[in-house]
Amino acid sequence: MRIARIGNLRFPVPAKEYGGTERSMAQMTAFQAAICGHDITIYAPSDSDIIGFTYEISSKLGLASRMDPSQSSIDIINADGRVGRVRLRSAGIQSIGYEEDPQEIIKHTNLLAELLQDEHSDPFDIVHCHDRRYMAKNVFPAGLASKTLVHHHNVRLGRWYCSNPYPLVCISHSQAALLKANYDAIVYDVIQHGLDAYTRSLSAEHAGYLAWIGRFLANKGADRSIKIARQAGIPLVMAGVVYKLNPGSQRHFDEQVEPYVDIHDPRFLTRIAAMTSAEVRAEIASLRAATGKSAPVIFSGPADERQKQALYGNAMATLFPISWPEPFGLVMIESMACGTPVIAYKSIGDVHCGAVAEVIDDGVTGFALSVKDEGDGIAQAANAIGSAALLDRGAVRRVFDQRWTSERVARQLDITYLRFIGNSDGRRIGGEHQRR
Repeated sequence: MRIARIGNLRFPVPAKEYGGTERSMAQMTAFQAAICGHDITIYAPSDSDIIGFTYEISSKLGLASRMDPSQSSIDIINADGRVGRVRLRSAGIQSIGYEEDPQEIIKHTNLLAELLQDEHSDPFDIVHCHDRRYMAKNVFPAGLASKTLVHHHNVRLGRWYCSNPYPLVCISHSQAALLKANYDAIVYDVIQHGLDAYTRSLSAEHAGYLAWIGRFLANKGADRSIKIARQAGIPLVMAGVVYKLNPGSQRHFDEQVEPYVDIHDPRFLTRIAAMTSAEVRAEIASLRAATGKSAPVIFSGPADERQKQALYGNAMATLFPISWPEPFGLVMIESMACGTPVIAYKSIGDVHCGAVAEVIDDGVTGFALSVKDEGDGIAQAANAIGSAALLDRGAVRRVFDQRWTSERVARQLDITYLRFIGNSDGRRIGGEHQRR
C-alpha cells in the first residue's frame, strides 16, 4: 500500500524536543513500514530524521534494512518477506518552529506541490494528513478527497470544517464524542496513540521526586503541580517549553511558575541520566540541603528523549493535573513505559479532562481523580502520591506493553486503511462511524 503522510513544517519528524504530533507521525511511519510492509512517503521538514529513526526501529525489531546512499529513503525487509519503505520529501524546507515566519504559507504551498507532483507520477492509495490548518484545507480541493483521512490531534476544527467536512481518525473516544457534539464531525475511526516499546525502559526504583512535563499553559497544570508537590512535601522536577504562538504561555510561566522555581538547571536531566536511582536520591538530598527546602522545585527546560527517560524513570509519580479536554495525553503513556504511575485529573468541576479516564487504569497505572475545584484537586492529588508510590512499577510497564505500543497502532491503522480503500462508494461516511 502506498501512503502519503503529511503534517506541517513546524517541527522535524520525529521532534527533537517538544512535538507530540511529530513523534506520533514518526512512530506510525516506522512501524507501518516494518510490520505492515507499507510504502510511505512522509512530507516533513528537511531536518527530520525519520530515516534514521526508522532504521533504529527496524534494528530493534531484528529486521534487515537497506538505506539509500542519499539517506532520503530506507527499505525494511519484513519478517514475512515483504518490503516496507519510508521516504522523506521536504521541498528543501527546514522546520520553522513556533516563531512567526512570513513565508510560512509559501513554504507549505511548496510542500503541497511536491505531494501533488508525486501523486501525479505514481498515485497514492491513502493520503494520511496530520495537519488541519493548512494542509488539510488544501489537500481536499486539490482532488484528493476520496483518498484522504485526517488524523486529528486537537479538540477544535473551525468554521471551515463545518462547510467542508472530511473524515477524521480521532485519538481518543473522548475527542471523537466532543468533535461530534461540537462540529457534527465525521469520525471514521478512533485509534488511540501508542509509543514504541524501545524508546522508554522500565525503572524498577524511583528516586523520590515527582515529575511534570509539557507546555506552559494554564490548562496544562504546571502551577498546580508545584502546589501539589509542596503540599505533599516532595521535590518536583519540571521540564517544558513556552508556547511562543500563545502570548498567555509566557505570561503563565512568568507569573505562575518561574517565581516558585528554586533551581534552574538546564543540565539536570542530562546529569542524572548517567546515575543510578540511589545516586539521584543523593543528588536530590544535596539540593534539598543547598536550598534549605524539603520540596524544592527544579526546572530543567525542554527535554529530549534521553532526558525524558531520566525524568520519568526516576520519578515516584508523574503529575498530570490538566483542566481541559486533552485529546489524548502522550505524557501518560510515556510515563507508564518507564513504570512510573500517573496522577491526573479526569474532571475538575464541570470540566471533563479528555482521555485521562481512557488511558489510566485506576489503581494499577495511576489514579484518575474527579475533583471539585482547585483546592480539592491539590488535596486529592497530594494524598494520592503515597498510594502511587506503592504501585507495582513492573505492572505499570506490563499494561503499557499490552495496550499502548506503536505496533498496536500500526496494525489498527492497517485495518482502517483497508476498510477505507474498500469503501469506495461511501468512504466519506465510513459505515458505522457515520456523521450523526
